[in-house]
Amino acid sequence: MQNQIMLSWKAVMNYEEQLRTIGHDQIIEDCIAVEKEKVYIYTNILNQLETSVNQAKAILKDAGYYVDNLWHIDDVKQMKSMNDDDAYAILDTIISSDYVIEDIAVSINKAIEAL
Repeated sequence: MQNQIMLSWKAVMNYEEQLRTIGHDQIIEDCIAVEKEKVYIYTNILNQLETSVNQAKAILKDAGYYVDNLWHIDDVKQMKSMNDDDAYAILDTIISSDYVIEDIAVSINKAIEAL
């Protein structure tokens, strides 16, 4: 979604550059209006999604789950371009690995012993 917002703003800037070069053009001005409307819509969707995610995290936290450090597929995709399913599979493999689970359990035990 953030990528769509950036692409729409880039389109707006390109259209505005064309207007500076050629002057008034109704088609280009209409294109700018369409791209700005896309930015508005995408931003609203992104805000609603963020609100929903925060509400879901609050519900889980109230139920006793630790949600203050969550990983997202974008954390993987920023390192290498891939589809969402592959990025999720990588996260699943790493986070559910025996090493990570054991390391967390050992760390919890050490923290408890230190109390």
